[in-house]
Amino acid sequence: MKSSKINKPKILLVGAGKFGWNHLLGWQKLARRGLVSFVGVVARDPAKRKKISALKVPVFEELTDDILKTVDAVDIVTPAATHYELAKKCLLYTNVFSEKPMTLSAHEAQELNRIAAEKKRYLALGHIYRFNGAVQKLKKVLAVSRTKPFFIEAAFIDTPPKLPNDC
Repeated sequence: MKSSKINKPKILLVGAGKFGWNHLLGWQKLARRGLVSFVGVVARDPAKRKKISALKVPVFEELTDDILKTVDAVDIVTPAATHYELAKKCLLYTNVFSEKPMTLSAHEAQELNRIAAEKKRYLALGHIYRFNGAVQKLKKVLAVSRTKPFFIEAAFIDTPPKLPNDC
């Protein structure tokens, strides 16, 4: 990882939608604690840029090479179909954390892994379930429940599995 003068990683967030907003608040909190230097947010939507600016956070309309050259890592929280191209561009300059899915195909994921290895960059993938709509609803239900469960297990799937025709 490139080292910054104040020895705190410089972080850039790309995306400020529903999940991106949660990432933004998290990065701000880490910056206030002195753990990172939060460089700002790349957001294309003018309304989102205005909302972010109200938080006194730098906002960029476009992800440029010049910005990428100044940061230690990029956090990508955009629609899934954009992850591959964004990560590919970012890996040329810096480390990348992407929300899942990292790509829409195994071939694209392998290509990103190749680029990360070639450029000696970190490529990380994650998904924060605590902001999932079902989890949020469950938290509200549990908050007013008279009994507290000992254990909860859930499966998060985007589409139901396809069953064989003979089922």
